[in-house]
Amino acid sequence: MDIETKVIDNFLNEKDFHQIKNYFVFNNDIPLNLNRRVVNKADGDITLGDLPYWYWYATHTFYFGNEIWKDRRDSFEIIKPILRAIGDLGLGYGLIRGKLNFYPYTETVYEHKPHYDFPFPTYGAIFSLNTCDGFTRLSDGTKVDSIENRMLFLDASKNHNSSTTSNSYGRFNINFNFR
Repeated sequence: MDIETKVIDNFLNEKDFHQIKNYFVFNNDIPLNLNRRVVNKADGDITLGDLPYWYWYATHTFYFGNEIWKDRRDSFEIIKPILRAIGDLGLGYGLIRGKLNFYPYTETVYEHKPHYDFPFPTYGAIFSLNTCDGFTRLSDGTKVDSIENRMLFLDASKNHNSSTTSNSYGRFNINFNFR
């Protein structure tokens, strides 16, 4: 699988983008799961007491294991314009995971440890829901800023990392993995 890194700004039309953003960012009914560690695989021997206060994030998984997850059909339905737009690119891969990621505000932007999503070739797509000073860093050191309605395609089986944000109440993105 040859996976090319690509950044596409204004990935969706404004109507679809704002519908998705409003659903995930401004919806008090979206259940979020708090994750004490952003990266489990790279933590090594670090214990919870040794982790910095900012080393957490929240997720809302709506697709995993070839099925819509639990009671999250509404979340899956709302992201269909993204899946259609990805399909229009002719990538030809099947979805294996879809989730919302929320990274908190911190006074300084902190980078999380590098990680890979799966230990096999995986096409990743990170869709930014808001503009902030957070970013994704790729294995070659390239920093891709979080700009709303921006889609980043990457080889998610290679190391990359996320960050917090210091100029917004949080960094919101939707993470997809395809195989």
